[in-house]
Amino acid sequence: MAKDIVLSTMQGINGTLFAYGQTSSGKTHTMMGEDGEPGIIPMAVDEIFDYIDTTSDMTFLLRVSCMEIYNEVRQRCGQKRARAASSAARPTFPQHIAPRRAPAPASDRG
Repeated sequence: MAKDIVLSTMQGINGTLFAYGQTSSGKTHTMMGEDGEPGIIPMAVDEIFDYIDTTSDMTFLLRVSCMEIYNEVRQRCGQKRARAASSAARPTFPQHIAPRRAPAPASDRG
């Protein structure tokens, strides 16, 4: 199901992946995963860049937001809860996702 949403966003349709449930039900693990067992977010990021790598006739502009609400406090995914407010100005990446750049379009590669 998540893969279908990710692929539809690559065709211009807005998409949302949302985990909801009681405390300790596995929402964070499902979304983030762990070493050797990626969650939905790292797999979605890989799927997006695989799609970009195999699509040469389009240019992509990606805008992604990721938010966690814990005890009614919003924060960016991957931040320590105690530091969420102090580091809101700089971009962060969940621990299992490294920043990646999409390759230049074929027409710009020369």
